[in-house]
Amino acid sequence: MLGLPVSSATSPAEVVHKVRLLGKKDLVIAVSYGRGLRQTVEGLRQARANGVYCVGITNTLIHPSTNLRTSAFSLQ
Repeated sequence: MLGLPVSSATSPAEVVHKVRLLGKKDLVIAVSYGRGLRQTVEGLRQARANGVYCVGITNTLIHPSTNLRTSAFSLQ
């Protein structure tokens, strides 16, 4: 293992709280499918506003988070 600090957020309150603390040296990996949960999209929006590098993994190329990701992966 690399020994890097890792955290996950699975509820809307956790997403809002944890994203608020992130900055330019952090990485967000968002996994979403279908239309995308509002908490995921809003979390990415706030992370990008904070200068965070954002990676999105979705099951479609047309997803609400498309413009919010620095890098994207679509699994079909």
